[in-house]
Amino acid sequence: MIVWGGFSRGPQPAQTYDTGARYDPARDRWTLLPKAGVPRARYRHAAIWTGTEMIVWGGANYPSADFLDDGARFNPTTDQWMPISSHGGPEKRAAHLGVWTGSEMVVWGGVIKGDECLNTGGRYDPRADRWAPLSVESAPAPRFLMRPDGGIWTGEQLLVFGGYDLNTEFGSGHRWSPAQPMHLYQR
Repeated sequence: MIVWGGFSRGPQPAQTYDTGARYDPARDRWTLLPKAGVPRARYRHAAIWTGTEMIVWGGANYPSADFLDDGARFNPTTDQWMPISSHGGPEKRAAHLGVWTGSEMVVWGGVIKGDECLNTGGRYDPRADRWAPLSVESAPAPRFLMRPDGGIWTGEQLLVFGGYDLNTEFGSGHRWSPAQPMHLYQR
């Protein structure tokens, strides 16, 4: 298990973190992640596991209120961080959905500046270090906080359910596949 980033309100002043650790259950031991190459501190980011690496993208920083459109990959075998390209990637956002398809990270939705919800996204191919946009044709209404189980990859489609905009809690969902636009389904 790898834990990285986040937000703390604790007894100290509120802050975001650029630190983390990995847990080895066989040894019942935590190991701190390296600081070299680490992405900027953030929370409400996407962090997905590819099977060999953790990819971190997007999120927000506190107290600066910066929304982010960058990220990095962490490889536990080499114990190294490597930045990922931002070229062609989605616009800055936080509280978005992030899933692994088996070959790409898909990010969708989210919020920016605390008052604008998004219904856009992108696909990141770590082998090529390249982004491609998602089609907005038939995209669901803009939303954020589709977590913890608001989106899953079925092996062929991304299923998105629930979430919020600034005035609504959604009880609807959509499905998306790389070959088709998003389609509505209702609960």
